[in-house]
Amino acid sequence: MRWHRSGTAGFREALGRAEVRGSTGAEKVSPVVGEILRSVREGGDAALAEYTRRFDRFDPGKKGFAVPSREIDAAWRRLPAALRRSLELAAERIEAAIAKVLDQGLRTADIKQDGCRTVGTREMGESIVAALDKPT
Repeated sequence: MRWHRSGTAGFREALGRAEVRGSTGAEKVSPVVGEILRSVREGGDAALAEYTRRFDRFDPGKKGFAVPSREIDAAWRRLPAALRRSLELAAERIEAAIAKVLDQGLRTADIKQDGCRTVGTREMGESIVAALDKPT
């Protein structure tokens, strides 16, 4: 796995390759994905549970969808230390970018406030990504 700092030419090049790779064969999977999304929209949790059983071979009817914190903690401890540090740094950067955007007065409809500008999730996401790309 290669790491790239966002905003660099190497990052943009790697992202471009990943985007192209992801579009290969899209015409084959798009109808299937569309059917899954339609089914989950219409069937809600029951449809989601059925796909979870089918694809993940896990029955949420027995244990629920939540992963117990002890399993999450155990998985975290199994990660190599360098990867844990990278994930912690990424989380810090994302939290800082979100805080910066909120400080700029942007809000989505679910957290709207007087005196703040309400934006859609796309604009909020793009604003957070832009804040990530700017050095602090």
